[in-house]
Amino acid sequence: MCRKRVLAGCSAALAILFALTSVATQSARAQTFKVIHNFTNGADGSSPWAGLTRDRSGNLYGTAHAGGTGNGTVFKLTRTSSGWLFNPLYSFKGGQDGNTPGARVILGPNGTLYGTTEGGGANGNGTVFNLRPPGTAPRSALSSWTKTILYSFTGGTDSYTPMGDLTFDQSGNLYGTTSGSHIYGQEGFGGYGDGSVYELVHSSGTWTINVVYGFTGGMDGSNPEGGVIFGQDGNLYGTTAYGGSYGDGNVFELTSSGPGWTEQTLHSFDLSDGFAPQSGLVSDQSGNLFGATSFGGANGGGTVFELTPSGGGWTFSSIYDLPKGSGGPFGTLAIDAAGNLFGANYGGGSSYKGNIFKLAQVSGVWTYTDLYDFTGGADGGGPQCSPVVDAMGNIYGTTSYGGTYGDGVVWEITPAMYYSTNFPLTENPISENGHWTNGLATGLDWKDCQTTTHFAFGTQDGSGGYDDSTCVVNGSWGPVQTATGTIHVTTQTAYQEVELRLHTTITPHSITGYEINLSVGSNRYAQVVRWNGPLNDFTYLDSRSTGAINDGDVLKATIDGSGVITVYINDVQQFQVADTTFTTGNPGMGFYSAGGTNSNFGFSSFTATAGE
Repeated sequence: MCRKRVLAGCSAALAILFALTSVATQSARAQTFKVIHNFTNGADGSSPWAGLTRDRSGNLYGTAHAGGTGNGTVFKLTRTSSGWLFNPLYSFKGGQDGNTPGARVILGPNGTLYGTTEGGGANGNGTVFNLRPPGTAPRSALSSWTKTILYSFTGGTDSYTPMGDLTFDQSGNLYGTTSGSHIYGQEGFGGYGDGSVYELVHSSGTWTINVVYGFTGGMDGSNPEGGVIFGQDGNLYGTTAYGGSYGDGNVFELTSSGPGWTEQTLHSFDLSDGFAPQSGLVSDQSGNLFGATSFGGANGGGTVFELTPSGGGWTFSSIYDLPKGSGGPFGTLAIDAAGNLFGANYGGGSSYKGNIFKLAQVSGVWTYTDLYDFTGGADGGGPQCSPVVDAMGNIYGTTSYGGTYGDGVVWEITPAMYYSTNFPLTENPISENGHWTNGLATGLDWKDCQTTTHFAFGTQDGSGGYDDSTCVVNGSWGPVQTATGTIHVTTQTAYQEVELRLHTTITPHSITGYEINLSVGSNRYAQVVRWNGPLNDFTYLDSRSTGAINDGDVLKATIDGSGVITVYINDVQQFQVADTTFTTGNPGMGFYSAGGTNSNFGFSSFTATAGE
């Protein structure tokens, strides 16, 4: 299996594929790529295969497959005013202590770290472990955390070689997968070598294993490598790299039924729609599942797929065929608040040393953007990670080799400016940890955008004049800006407007900048308005009639460096207007209803970028 182990036969196959193919890439927005740590094969580790986990403070945690004492490490990166501080947390000793961690560590309900090693333990078949910080503040950057082995795999019915991320249920129990055979060419030979899904039940300070399902290597698949996730229905979902109807891997569902679990295959891959899904699944807020295959598809470089709940079952769609030579994602995709997908191809990019990509959906069509191509040199190569995306659009990950010492790197991709949210909190006014500014609640001000879970709307009723509910994103935004909002509307009446704002400055009794409004009511129009400062001091720059606007439609507005404002509905350009009165300010959003309430319409997601 051409995965993290990348065995000789598999590497040769990839090399031949790269020599015969080329990769078509698309340009990305202005951004910065930076290596934030070079592994040395010393105490810090070597060859990080897995991705990173981010805590609420923005600290990053990860594993290195080798290095340390030769058996791999767990590390932490803390952002400081001068950059990032790297801290090795633990170095595996091999033997009963475990070796070669190949998956991410995750943060548990108690704030400590949980993870797996592919080898070692009491039986040499891998472990599940917990890492806790020292009881007192570390005295040096090399202070070791305390590790506890929660379980050592026996190689029996529990199988062996735990791979993929762990996940917790609401009761604090752990779930994961074992891959079974890790020898290329010996997957799916039946017996315990086909892998399993397991549960570790926590009770009275001890952990007891329960084998949820053991794969047979037949129609049910074999060798799950990506872990499992809980769906909105409480069932477990995952992938097998091999087996199934055509031997090319499966997507499966596990449903709790009485004392046990029932396995159901949701889709079997047949090479044309993908081969070897070695990563796990992610879910969006609607419960749709997304994943990737490492090979196959129309171009042979892997596919990205979606499973949509439908009539009590699931509908499978292959949503994108990755470029030739990609050696598709080995790590699980990431998804941001706006539903954009991010992945790492092991062998993609212009140098065939890997690349980071983004998939964005507009009007039902998925668009691929190549965000960064690795060279295999100082910037690293061969990313096998699951990327991590924060609310500001920064992307973090690892490469398995390259860098200053050839032992891999941790990297960061920073957009010029970016903020994306699906409004997860209930707030009045909206803040989202200080990301938004509203006008002060005094006088006839622009103020009070509020949120309920996954929905933003306004509280101004328009009775004081044109006092639209308005908020702007904080930060230093350049002159080139884009704002995008997904419309949510339940009841349509006259004069309901959702609004995007560009180059906007808001103070208690003044607002300047550009408002792009769209009627979501029975009056169908779109307008660009320049606000000049005081209440009611505004200028219409353009106004157009539109068709009916429905729930789920997308409004987008851009302004370039020369003051040209372009308005899009569902990514179809509607009109342009130019104005250079205001050249600075921030993006934002707003809502207006003439004499009524705004709580039946608003945005379900919002994204702002600069520098496109």
